[in-house]
Amino acid sequence: MKKMDEMGMNKSTQNRGRSGLVAALDVGTTKVCCFIARPEAKRGLTVVGIGHQVSRGLRSGGIVDMEAAETSIRATVEAAEQMAGENIRSVIVNLSAGSPQSRLVSYRISIAGHEIGDADMRKILNPGPLLDGQPENHEIIHTIPVGYSIDGNKGVRDPRGLYGENLGVNLHVVSAATGALRNLDTCVARCHLDVEDRVVSS
Repeated sequence: MKKMDEMGMNKSTQNRGRSGLVAALDVGTTKVCCFIARPEAKRGLTVVGIGHQVSRGLRSGGIVDMEAAETSIRATVEAAEQMAGENIRSVIVNLSAGSPQSRLVSYRISIAGHEIGDADMRKILNPGPLLDGQPENHEIIHTIPVGYSIDGNKGVRDPRGLYGENLGVNLHVVSAATGALRNLDTCVARCHLDVEDRVVSS
Protein backbone atom coordinates (compact mmCIF):
# COMPACT_ATOMS: atom_id res chain seq x y z
CA MET A 1 0.00 0.00 0.00
CA LYS A 2 1.85 3.01 -1.25
CA LYS A 3 1.56 6.92 -2.48
CA MET A 4 3.81 9.41 -1.33
CA ASP A 5 3.27 8.71 2.29
CA GLU A 6 6.12 8.35 4.74
CA MET A 7 6.67 4.63 4.15
CA GLY A 8 6.39 4.95 0.38
CA MET A 9 8.89 7.79 0.28
CA ASN A 10 11.37 5.78 2.33
CA LYS A 11 11.09 2.85 -0.08
CA SER A 12 11.55 5.13 -3.09
CA THR A 13 14.60 6.76 -1.54
CA GLN A 14 16.22 3.38 -0.94
CA ASN A 15 15.67 2.25 -4.52
CA ARG A 16 16.92 5.53 -5.93
CA GLY A 17 20.05 5.23 -3.85
CA ARG A 18 20.85 1.87 -5.42
CA SER A 19 20.21 2.86 -9.03
CA GLY A 20 21.28 6.49 -8.93
CA LEU A 21 18.32 7.36 -11.17
CA VAL A 22 14.69 8.32 -10.66
CA ALA A 23 12.21 7.20 -13.33
CA ALA A 24 8.57 8.26 -13.57
CA LEU A 25 5.99 6.70 -15.87
CA ASP A 26 2.74 8.55 -16.61
CA VAL A 27 0.14 6.20 -18.09
CA GLY A 28 -2.78 8.16 -19.49
CA THR A 29 -5.64 7.67 -21.91
CA THR A 30 -4.11 9.75 -24.73
CA LYS A 31 -0.37 9.35 -24.17
CA VAL A 32 2.27 7.53 -22.15
CA CYS A 33 5.28 9.52 -20.91
CA CYS A 34 8.50 8.50 -19.18
CA PHE A 35 10.99 10.81 -17.48
CA ILE A 36 14.39 9.71 -16.22
CA ALA A 37 16.24 12.02 -13.83
CA ARG A 38 19.54 11.95 -11.99
CA PRO A 39 19.77 13.40 -8.46
CA GLU A 40 22.40 16.10 -8.09
CA ALA A 41 23.50 17.61 -4.80
CA LYS A 42 23.17 21.27 -5.78
CA ARG A 43 20.57 21.18 -8.55
CA GLY A 44 18.14 18.58 -7.23
CA LEU A 45 16.86 16.37 -10.04
CA THR A 46 18.15 16.83 -13.57
CA VAL A 47 16.07 15.22 -16.34
CA VAL A 48 18.34 13.18 -18.60
CA GLY A 49 15.79 11.19 -20.61
CA ILE A 50 12.28 11.74 -21.96
CA GLY A 51 10.05 9.39 -23.94
CA HIS A 52 6.43 9.62 -25.04
CA GLN A 53 4.06 7.63 -27.21
CA VAL A 54 0.40 7.69 -28.14
CA SER A 55 -1.52 5.47 -25.72
CA ARG A 56 -2.83 2.21 -27.06
CA GLY A 57 -4.85 -0.35 -25.18
CA LEU A 58 -5.99 2.15 -22.55
CA ARG A 59 -9.34 3.72 -21.79
CA SER A 60 -9.94 6.25 -19.00
CA GLY A 61 -6.40 5.52 -17.84
CA GLY A 62 -7.17 1.81 -17.41
CA ILE A 63 -5.83 -1.09 -19.45
CA VAL A 64 -8.29 -2.72 -21.85
CA ASP A 65 -5.74 -4.41 -24.15
CA MET A 66 -2.67 -5.76 -22.32
CA GLU A 67 -0.48 -6.34 -25.38
CA ALA A 68 -1.20 -2.94 -26.93
CA ALA A 69 -0.58 -1.15 -23.63
CA GLU A 70 2.66 -3.08 -23.12
CA THR A 71 3.86 -2.02 -26.57
CA SER A 72 3.18 1.66 -25.78
CA ILE A 73 4.93 1.49 -22.42
CA ARG A 74 7.93 -0.40 -23.82
CA ALA A 75 8.41 2.11 -26.65
CA THR A 76 8.10 5.04 -24.24
CA VAL A 77 10.61 3.68 -21.73
CA GLU A 78 13.07 2.63 -24.44
CA ALA A 79 12.99 6.14 -25.93
CA ALA A 80 13.73 7.68 -22.52
CA GLU A 81 16.51 5.16 -21.87
CA GLN A 82 18.09 5.84 -25.25
CA MET A 83 18.11 9.59 -24.59
CA ALA A 84 19.53 9.09 -21.08
CA GLY A 85 22.07 6.50 -22.16
CA GLU A 86 20.99 4.45 -19.13
CA ASN A 87 18.75 1.47 -18.43
CA ILE A 88 16.22 1.62 -15.62
CA ARG A 89 14.91 -1.21 -13.45
CA SER A 90 11.98 0.43 -11.68
CA VAL A 91 9.51 3.27 -12.15
CA ILE A 92 7.23 5.46 -10.08
CA VAL A 93 3.87 5.13 -11.81
CA ASN A 94 1.48 8.07 -12.08
CA LEU A 95 -2.02 6.70 -12.55
CA SER A 96 -5.57 7.90 -13.01
CA ALA A 97 -7.26 4.52 -13.45
CA GLY A 98 -9.27 2.60 -10.91
CA SER A 99 -11.75 5.33 -9.91
CA PRO A 100 -9.51 6.87 -7.22
CA GLN A 101 -11.30 7.91 -4.03
CA SER A 102 -10.14 9.92 -1.03
CA ARG A 103 -11.41 10.23 2.52
CA LEU A 104 -10.32 11.68 5.84
CA VAL A 105 -9.84 9.15 8.64
CA SER A 106 -9.29 9.97 12.32
CA TYR A 107 -8.32 7.53 15.06
CA ARG A 108 -6.03 7.22 18.07
CA ILE A 109 -3.81 4.75 19.90
CA SER A 110 -2.75 4.43 23.52
CA ILE A 111 0.84 5.39 24.35
CA ALA A 112 0.48 4.86 28.12
CA GLY A 113 2.34 8.00 29.13
CA HIS A 114 5.71 7.20 27.55
CA GLU A 115 7.74 9.36 25.19
CA ILE A 116 6.46 9.12 21.62
CA GLY A 117 9.05 7.58 19.31
CA ASP A 118 9.42 6.13 15.84
CA ALA A 119 7.75 2.86 16.87
CA ASP A 120 4.60 4.77 17.87
CA MET A 121 4.66 6.63 14.55
CA ARG A 122 4.87 3.39 12.61
CA LYS A 123 2.01 1.96 14.64
CA ILE A 124 -0.34 4.88 14.13
CA LEU A 125 0.46 5.09 10.42
CA ASN A 126 -0.11 1.34 9.97
CA PRO A 127 -2.83 1.05 7.30
CA GLY A 128 -4.45 -1.96 8.99
CA PRO A 129 -7.10 0.00 10.94
CA LEU A 130 -7.90 2.00 7.81
CA LEU A 131 -9.46 -1.06 6.17
CA ASP A 132 -12.65 -0.45 8.15
CA GLY A 133 -14.88 1.60 5.87
CA GLN A 134 -12.59 1.04 2.89
CA PRO A 135 -14.52 0.87 -0.42
CA GLU A 136 -14.96 -2.73 -1.55
CA ASN A 137 -12.24 -4.03 -3.88
CA HIS A 138 -10.14 -0.89 -3.39
CA GLU A 139 -6.47 -0.77 -2.43
CA ILE A 140 -4.88 2.01 -0.40
CA ILE A 141 -2.37 4.06 -2.41
CA HIS A 142 -1.56 6.98 -0.10
CA THR A 143 -1.90 7.53 3.64
CA ILE A 144 -0.94 11.14 4.25
CA PRO A 145 -0.95 12.50 7.82
CA VAL A 146 -2.51 15.97 7.94
CA GLY A 147 -2.39 16.51 11.70
CA TYR A 148 -1.76 14.88 15.07
CA SER A 149 -3.21 15.29 18.54
CA ILE A 150 -2.05 14.26 22.01
CA ASP A 151 -4.72 13.66 24.66
CA GLY A 152 -7.17 15.61 22.52
CA ASN A 153 -4.87 18.62 22.04
CA LYS A 154 -4.81 19.30 18.30
CA GLY A 155 -2.31 21.14 16.13
CA VAL A 156 0.66 18.85 16.81
CA ARG A 157 2.90 18.76 13.74
CA ASP A 158 5.46 16.19 14.93
CA PRO A 159 4.59 14.30 18.13
CA ARG A 160 7.97 12.57 18.50
CA GLY A 161 9.65 13.42 21.79
CA LEU A 162 6.38 14.44 23.46
CA TYR A 163 4.49 12.61 26.23
CA GLY A 164 0.85 11.71 26.70
CA GLU A 165 -1.69 8.96 27.18
CA ASN A 166 -3.25 8.91 23.70
CA LEU A 167 -1.87 9.78 20.27
CA GLY A 168 -4.35 10.72 17.55
CA VAL A 169 -3.94 11.31 13.83
CA ASN A 170 -5.98 12.64 10.90
CA LEU A 171 -5.06 10.83 7.70
CA HIS A 172 -5.91 11.64 4.11
CA VAL A 173 -6.42 8.19 2.57
CA VAL A 174 -6.42 7.71 -1.21
CA SER A 175 -7.45 4.38 -2.74
CA ALA A 176 -8.14 2.91 -6.17
CA ALA A 177 -9.75 -0.23 -7.59
CA THR A 178 -7.57 -3.30 -7.01
CA GLY A 179 -8.23 -4.83 -10.44
CA ALA A 180 -7.09 -1.73 -12.33
CA LEU A 181 -3.94 -1.51 -10.20
CA ARG A 182 -3.08 -5.17 -10.76
CA ASN A 183 -3.57 -4.79 -14.51
CA LEU A 184 -1.18 -1.84 -14.56
CA ASP A 185 1.38 -3.61 -12.35
CA THR A 186 1.24 -6.66 -14.61
CA CYS A 187 1.71 -4.58 -17.74
CA VAL A 188 4.73 -2.79 -16.25
CA ALA A 189 6.18 -6.14 -15.10
CA ARG A 190 5.86 -7.48 -18.65
CA CYS A 191 8.17 -4.62 -19.64
CA HIS A 192 10.73 -6.03 -17.15
CA LEU A 193 10.26 -3.14 -14.74
CA ASP A 194 9.37 -3.01 -11.06
CA VAL A 195 6.74 -0.61 -9.74
CA GLU A 196 8.72 1.35 -7.18
CA ASP A 197 5.77 3.46 -6.08
CA ARG A 198 2.41 4.77 -7.25
CA VAL A 199 1.09 8.32 -7.40
CA VAL A 200 -2.58 9.12 -8.03
CA SER A 201 -3.06 12.08 -10.36
CA SER A 202 -6.82 12.54 -10.13
